[in-house]
Amino acid sequence: MNFFEHHIGDYAEATAHLSILEDGAYSRLIRKYYATERALPAEIDRVQRLVGARSDEERAAVDAVLHEFFELRADGWHQDRCDEAIAAYQAGEPEREAKKANEATRLKRHRDERSMLFAQLNAAGQHAPWNIPTKDLRELVACIPATRPATAPETLQALQVSGTATPPATAPATPATATQYPVPNPQYPLPNTQPPYSEPIGSGGKPPLTPDEIIFGYGVPLLINAGTPEKQARSFLGGLRKGHGDEALVNALRDCLREKPLQPLEWLAAAMPPAGAPKSKPNALEALEASNQAVAQRFLAREAINAPR
Repeated sequence: MNFFEHHIGDYAEATAHLSILEDGAYSRLIRKYYATERALPAEIDRVQRLVGARSDEERAAVDAVLHEFFELRADGWHQDRCDEAIAAYQAGEPEREAKKANEATRLKRHRDERSMLFAQLNAAGQHAPWNIPTKDLRELVACIPATRPATAPETLQALQVSGTATPPATAPATPATATQYPVPNPQYPLPNTQPPYSEPIGSGGKPPLTPDEIIFGYGVPLLINAGTPEKQARSFLGGLRKGHGDEALVNALRDCLREKPLQPLEWLAAAMPPAGAPKSKPNALEALEASNQAVAQRFLAREAINAPR
């Protein structure tokens, strides 16, 4: 046992008549009893040696305490209160072992999860400090853009520069295990960003796209593919629309597709801040995102230079 209860009032009442030397001997006897979880040896000289009694006075104190507070039985000197505490402790041993095993399993799962999260982050070309809290690490991984299926059609591929195409009526077929959205292709710009956003009906073109069709038909899939839940994506775009208007938001979506940021939601939020919002110092996540965007932009610029003409 590494712990036992010491009731100060009961102890003081039972030992008030002992000398300081006898009180010290009693305390040592009790600690030895609990540490070994068994009765003290029957031979008094062995008990005296166990508790370090050297002088005649110390050995006499041990002898007096043994005869007053302990009972000699066949296997040694017993004390009922100590025996009860030891029995209760030993009865709870299986439960303690189970708790230790559960804690070891929990720690292993925690380490395995962190290893997996770091691997996912590194595979996406991002990095995080080794001592980053697990909650923040999960958020970073959740912000990694979802991988687009190789056969998924481009959301905006059907859009022509003239703006006569309309958004797809339904999402492409995907496995039942996850909702996936095609990644918009920035090579195909959004329809005309000035009202009426498309050719007039009288010119022979199709009916003009409404701001709703552009903002929610293309903006929502753009954000979802970057890891934003659909409800949050719609709420976010609705807030930008209310604060800045249709034309500004459509233009921002066009610029966002051209810039291809890793996190379009954060990009749009920075490009269209609330009116009068104070500039705050970026947190660690924002700083990391800014660094990732800078690296991505340098990579894209280098690829554009080296591309065959």
